[in-house]
Amino acid sequence: LGQRSALRDAIGHTDPLTGKWQLQTPDPAALENATEVHDRGAILVAAIFDAFLSIYKTRVADLLRIATSGSGVLPAGAIHPDLVNRLAAEAAKSAQHMLNMCVRALDYCPTVDITFGEYLRALITADFELVPDDSRGYRTAVVEAFRRRGIYPDNVRTLSVESLLWAPPAALHDGNGSGAGLVKRFLGYLVDSHHLNLIKFMNNWDMEADRAEVYEQSRQLAADLHGWIDINRASIQSFLPGLDLSAKGPNFEIHSLRPARRVGPNGEFISELVVEIAQRRRAFLTDEREKAGEGMHRDGSGRPYDFYFRGGHTLILDLQRGLMRYSIFKSINSASRLERQRSFMNESTGASLRATYSNGLNTTSEPFAMLHRDG
Repeated sequence: LGQRSALRDAIGHTDPLTGKWQLQTPDPAALENATEVHDRGAILVAAIFDAFLSIYKTRVADLLRIATSGSGVLPAGAIHPDLVNRLAAEAAKSAQHMLNMCVRALDYCPTVDITFGEYLRALITADFELVPDDSRGYRTAVVEAFRRRGIYPDNVRTLSVESLLWAPPAALHDGNGSGAGLVKRFLGYLVDSHHLNLIKFMNNWDMEADRAEVYEQSRQLAADLHGWIDINRASIQSFLPGLDLSAKGPNFEIHSLRPARRVGPNGEFISELVVEIAQRRRAFLTDEREKAGEGMHRDGSGRPYDFYFRGGHTLILDLQRGLMRYSIFKSINSASRLERQRSFMNESTGASLRATYSNGLNTTSEPFAMLHRDG
């Protein structure tokens, strides 16, 4: 659009008087006050970029001490090319580590309605699983960067690394209650009934595999798992509290079933199965409309509703040890979450996202604006 901007603008700006770039002071209230989607996204970008800078500074601190005889302050003028190369290499390594953390965290997110705070918990948990000893303070840097920008998860007392970790479903593995039996049945179905298929599926999940074959294997395993859950709805409801598995409950889907293979910094190898189960039900903007059965006919079925309300589970399974590592869910029966979604939809201005790209220009000549055209 002819405007000068970059990712670094999320953490600073160019002073119009001096023309120099300045680091901005994070505003903890910015997220609470920002409503436009790209403004909110920029806050998340700033937190990640801020964490990257903190990690980079930690990694190069020793190089700067060596180059400056212990002061850590570089003199004015050009620095030695060898030092430039070392600093650049550490910047690239820090960026790669930060990227890996961000991508790895996606496996530890709720299936629906992800918040920035929950993404923070996913970042911390995924990194802890792979690197329990955070000797370089990566997780501390991430937590601090999010805290400075007012990003807090719900139902967490403090922003310590320990409190941000997703809690493993310990009750399901207590060995005494019904939960342990449900996990055993669930994992037993996957392993005992599909042992060879699962081994083949997980071994084939790499860059050299036949993508069509892996896709079909994933679909078949997901279909089989869906059928098993559907048959055992009543008995495993407590095992999947985020879903409504009652006889009159809405349909659900195995949204994704995929292996996750990770290699730690010391060569540790972790192989897990990630299963995402999603469910949606028709919902109304007010209790009165729900009771009266009023709404809009959006799906052509003649059944009235205003919007879809979603719930689901993300299951992290360790098939080798027969454990469910995590069960991260958003309940489809959550009254508080439903009320928040109603409030958002009732107060929304309904402005199209395309306006954020057009900037007053003719949208037919701006391809990014065309992506946000209304249906």
